Amino acid sequence: MVAVIGLASATQPDVVHYLPWLGSVARRDNLQSALATTIAPALAAVLFIWISLAVIRKAARYSGAVSVSVARLTAFKAVFWVFVIVAGIWIVTAGSLLIGSKAFDDGNNATSSVASGSVTTAIFLLIILLNIAIIAPGLLLLQPIRLWKLWRAKKRARTPRQLFRG
Repeated sequence: MVAVIGLASATQPDVVHYLPWLGSVARRDNLQSALATTIAPALAAVLFIWISLAVIRKAARYSGAVSVSVARLTAFKAVFWVFVIVAGIWIVTAGSLLIGSKAFDDGNNATSSVASGSVTTAIFLLIILLNIAIIAPGLLLLQPIRLWKLWRAKKRARTPRQLFRG
């Protein structure tokens, strides 16, 4: 996750000095570097959070709860805290500390540098939120599970009627 934050903050001044492996991306001024410093880290963070939510959902099934509703409520609470702690506080903290690394090294103006880093990281979180807000409804409109079942049914069809029904 720190690599994702580092890539998202690569265009900030003096971040490349402390993270030299980001130099080739940060020095270019083209579409590829813009995509690499905005969309790629946002999608990587979404993937990381999605995997953690899948693990929580899987673990909620084995929580020992007697009813399904208690297991779902437990999973909902766990998902909420993952969003608040991991996606909110931890990403903003790591990003602001990475951006303020030069100020910590110099020993002056550290608070304003960390504040600037938190604002930049909050913008990064807004990009993640926009990805989720645009991509998730689009995927729901596509109905991928229904499409997959229909494709499998057509593949297994033996008669013309089965082929027509899907």
